[in-house]
Amino acid sequence: MGFFSWKTSDTNRSISNVHSGRGTFKVTMLMPYGEKYVESNYEGYGIFGGMDFYDAVYELNKDNPIFEHITSQQWENRFKGIMMLSDKEKNRRFAISPRLVEDDSLEWIDVDDSPICESQGYFY
Repeated sequence: MGFFSWKTSDTNRSISNVHSGRGTFKVTMLMPYGEKYVESNYEGYGIFGGMDFYDAVYELNKDNPIFEHITSQQWENRFKGIMMLSDKEKNRRFAISPRLVEDDSLEWIDVDDSPICESQGYFY
C-alpha cells in the first residue's frame, strides 16, 4: 500500500510521514462544523488524530446526489471517500473535504482545500 499525503493549506508545506526521514510536525485536520483532529506523528495513511481523512470525506459527501454512483456501491466507506476525492479532482466544486493546517487556531472556512503532495510525504 502506498502513502497518502497533502500539503498544508496555510503554509503549503508537505506533510511528511514518520518513514520519510524528514521527521513529522503537528498537523490539524479541520472539519467544516468545527471539529479538529491533531496529529503530531503522521504515519502516512490518512489518519489524523484518530480520524481517517477519507472516512471524513465520505461522511461529508454521502448525501450529495452527485456521488450517488459511489454511495450505492458495496465498498467500505474509506474507499468511497477515496473515490469521491478522485471525482473531486474532476468536479472540485461539488465535494467537501477536511483541510489540513499547521496553525491550529484556524477554522475550516479560513483556508482552501489542502493540495495533494506529489511526494506522498515520503519520496523527496
